[in-house]
Amino acid sequence: MPLFGRPKRYLGIDIGTASLKVVEIEDIGRRAKLSTYGSIDLPLDIIKSGAREVIVRVSDALKELIRRAGVTTDKATSALPGFSVFTTVIELPKMPEKELASAIRYEAEKYIPSPLEETVLDWEIVGETEAEITPKEGEGRKKVLMSRILLTAASKSLVSRYTEIFKNAGLDLESLETEAVALVRSLVGEDTTPLLLIDMGATATDICLVEDASPRLTRSIDIGGNAITRSIAKSLSIKPERAEQFKKDFGLKGGLAEGALEERVPQAIIAILDDIVKEIRHACNLFYNKGGRRIEKVILTGGGAKLTGLPEYLNSLLGVKVLIGNPWARVEYPEELRPLLLELGADFAAAVGLAMRNIY
Repeated sequence: MPLFGRPKRYLGIDIGTASLKVVEIEDIGRRAKLSTYGSIDLPLDIIKSGAREVIVRVSDALKELIRRAGVTTDKATSALPGFSVFTTVIELPKMPEKELASAIRYEAEKYIPSPLEETVLDWEIVGETEAEITPKEGEGRKKVLMSRILLTAASKSLVSRYTEIFKNAGLDLESLETEAVALVRSLVGEDTTPLLLIDMGATATDICLVEDASPRLTRSIDIGGNAITRSIAKSLSIKPERAEQFKKDFGLKGGLAEGALEERVPQAIIAILDDIVKEIRHACNLFYNKGGRRIEKVILTGGGAKLTGLPEYLNSLLGVKVLIGNPWARVEYPEELRPLLLELGADFAAAVGLAMRNIY
C-alpha cells in the first residue's frame, strides 16, 4: 500500500480496424510497471465508418473490455489511426512560441489538403537544425537556427467521434495523439538511430521514418494482413478461414517440392508484400531527399509482423537489419508473463506507447 496517496496509473487505448486493446501502466518512480491489459475483437473496419451506430457499438465494446481487464483508472490516452491523419515535418526559423504558432498555421495551409476550419491542428517541436539563408538581396548568406516541427492534422468530425466514444464509455480522454508517436515511444525510446517503423495491421500498413527518436515522415497504404489472406484464398481456391490458417502455418517459409502447397502459399504472400515494399522504398527516397540519414534498421509491429519469415524476407530486399519490436522493453511485469507478453507485443505496441505517455 502506498504511503503517500494512490499510485498513478495511466491507460492507453488503441482502437484498431479489427480490435480494441487496452494497457494500464503504473508509474513507480518514473518507471513503468504493467497493471493490466486486454483486447476485444471489433467488426472489421468499423472505426472507418461515420455512422451513428458505430459510436454506440465501439463505446459498448470499450466498456466491456474495461470491465474484463479490471482497469482501475478512468483517465485515458488514445490515438488516431495513421490512415486518418495527415503528418509532416516542417522547418521554421526559431522564434518566440506566440509568433511560432501563427507562422505554423500559415505554413499549414501549404501542406494540409483539407480546409483548416474543418481541421484540428497540432504541432510539436522535435528538434533543431542550422540552415543557410540570404536575408536580403545583396547580403551574404548566414546561418540561422531552425526549429524542426512535427505537424499533425485530423478532421474535426473524427476527433469529435473519438471524444464521444470515450465519453459514452465513462472515460476521460485526456490526450489524443497519433499512432506513430505512440509506437516510437514504445518501440524506439531514446534510440537516435535513423530507422523505419512498419506497422502492419489487418487492413492497412503504416510506414514511419524515424530519426532522433521522432517521426520524420509517415505514410499509410490500404494493404494489410487481410489482403494476404485473400491472396492465398484466391491462389488456392479455398475459403478465407482456411487461407488464414495456411498463412499462420506456412508464412514465407518454402516447402519441399515446387508446386506444393508449402510453395504456393509464400508465392501468394509475396504478391502482396511486393506492393508494400514498393511503398517502403518510395517513402525512404522521400526521406532521403529531405535530408534524412540512411536507415540502419527496420522495426516491425502490428498483427502482420508475426508472419513467419517476414523479417528475413524484408532483410533480403532492403539490405538492413529487420526485427520484431518489443514494446515491453521499458515496462516491468511478472517474469511468468514474459512468454505471453512477447508473443502479444506486436499487437499491443500502440496501446503500450499510449499508456507510457506521462512516464517517458
